Amino acid sequence: MSLKTTTLAGFAVLAAAVGVKSILPASFGPIPFYSDIAASKQITRSPLQPGNKVSDVSVAGIGSLPALGKLPSFEGATGWLNSQALTPEDLKGKVVLVNFWTFACGDCVGELPKVQSWAQTYKNDGLVVIGVHSPEFAFEKKLSSLKRAVGSYGVDYPVAIDNDFSIWKAFENVYWPEQYVIDANGIVRFHHLGAGDYGTTQAVIEALLKSRKDPQSAGESFPSSNAKAQSSEVDGVSQADL
Repeated sequence: MSLKTTTLAGFAVLAAAVGVKSILPASFGPIPFYSDIAASKQITRSPLQPGNKVSDVSVAGIGSLPALGKLPSFEGATGWLNSQALTPEDLKGKVVLVNFWTFACGDCVGELPKVQSWAQTYKNDGLVVIGVHSPEFAFEKKLSSLKRAVGSYGVDYPVAIDNDFSIWKAFENVYWPEQYVIDANGIVRFHHLGAGDYGTTQAVIEALLKSRKDPQSAGESFPSSNAKAQSSEVDGVSQADL
């Protein structure tokens, strides 16, 4: 979800009408200026340690999936919907899709049916989908409003409520929506920034589910030296400008 000139103009009018503090999250929140792209990035706050098992998994059109870091903790969640609180330890042995979203984001809402379909289709194969709701605007922090959105959009998988952006920061996330796919050993193997390109994400999910059934394929390795962290500048806008 990128801010356009018309959106900024409308935002300015709305801010003047009801007051900036009632619109923005307490921290002002990360305002994205990126175009929708597919990318991989190292999660530097959750690096791999010696002894981490990383299976060699290749996906058509992508190649071998890199090891981007360990699955960060969800302990900063201010609450959960559709589930008790989950930890990386609870999810070991499962393939996990983590989807960052917020209910006032059109791209986020537009992709929910696809995310929901993955949760249902692959549930019995070992996939766990977790939605992380990190609110862009203050009104999205209201629990009753989030519950209503989750119900109206048919979201029945676990949703971590990230009102303080703690999980967002743990993943070093920068965008709405943004997805991460984690293998059965708790290693982040794929990252996608923005909506769309569902075929690629689905292919990654299927490849990791297949790998999960063959634990013998997992050998000890470490993040490859040529694995590229996501660029700090996309479309001429650096993260320092956010």
